[in-house]
Amino acid sequence: MAGDEVTGASTFLIEEGLDSGPVYGVLTEEIRPTDTSGDLLTRLAFAGAGLLAATMDGIEDGTLHAVPQPHEGVTLAPKITVEDAQVDWSAPALRVDRVVRGCTPAPGAWTLFRGERLKLVQATPVLDRTDLAPGELSAAKNNVYAGTGSHAVELLWVQPQGKKPMKAADWRAASGSPPASCWASEGRLPGCAAWASEPPRSPQAARPRAPSPWQPLGAPAPSLPANLSYGGPVAATYAGRVRPLTLSGAPST
Repeated sequence: MAGDEVTGASTFLIEEGLDSGPVYGVLTEEIRPTDTSGDLLTRLAFAGAGLLAATMDGIEDGTLHAVPQPHEGVTLAPKITVEDAQVDWSAPALRVDRVVRGCTPAPGAWTLFRGERLKLVQATPVLDRTDLAPGELSAAKNNVYAGTGSHAVELLWVQPQGKKPMKAADWRAASGSPPASCWASEGRLPGCAAWASEPPRSPQAARPRAPSPWQPLGAPAPSLPANLSYGGPVAATYAGRVRPLTLSGAPST
């Protein structure tokens, strides 16, 4: 949620302080552009199993010794609450994207729609759409867009209160308002905003994947990457009130 590109896991000796014991081993893992917290946890769980086994073997045969943690760069990572997962539509689109991915599957990013909670399961920034106000919805035939403090995001999967996750286009079709003709139109109708057609998308440039080997620590101790800190950074909050989603051309509730 803080925009880091690398995270990791470690094995360390338990002591009285909170996660402050000397470290036996560290592994790093790239945070991919579309990762959710669930995706990342799954990869770290598999990689961490190998690290744990290697650590136990090293302790048993006496070849592995714990190294004190550095005091610089230590940050706290409190549990993400339901309140933290509420989307602030006045924030930039990249921040909205990170909140959605960072809170999926739990506790689940959400917003308000007609007074009820709407979970945002999957969304993606649309860099060439800047015509929507923060929290404003726009729909084409098979796409639903929401405005942010910068450019729009496309809502791909949502979960209405009390229902199962569904495609955003199906949720839009079942929402009942504005009139169906407004939802289907890609032009202007009386009392309706302009519903945009799907914007063209350029292929995403391939990004080299960072290596993620586990490495038992001995002497000398390997240093952590500059953007990897124990516990992980806490995302900053954005100024401005948290806005519920509103329908283009329809009163907000």
